Amino acid sequence: MSSAKPLIFISYAHLDEPEKPRGEEVQWLSFVMKFLRPAVKSGEFTIWDDRLMLGGTKSDPKIERNLRGCDAFVLLVSANSMSSNYIIDRAL
Repeated sequence: MSSAKPLIFISYAHLDEPEKPRGEEVQWLSFVMKFLRPAVKSGEFTIWDDRLMLGGTKSDPKIERNLRGCDAFVLLVSANSMSSNYIIDRAL
């Protein structure tokens, strides 16, 4: 990537980021982002996840470009992510 800041690609299962968590459910991506937000705000690095794609955008090329160009890859490991064919086929 041509970015001066390191790019961190975060991969997660959408099932682990429920819109309205119930009971013991946790929004894992939101949880992790709370800890990373200060470093992003201070310009230490840039974070990319699929929520940054515009609606109607063809996802595969944008995901592939950011995945190949990232400086660090973070996989939020869960039963859902490890059973996701998309994550297994693309990210791993």
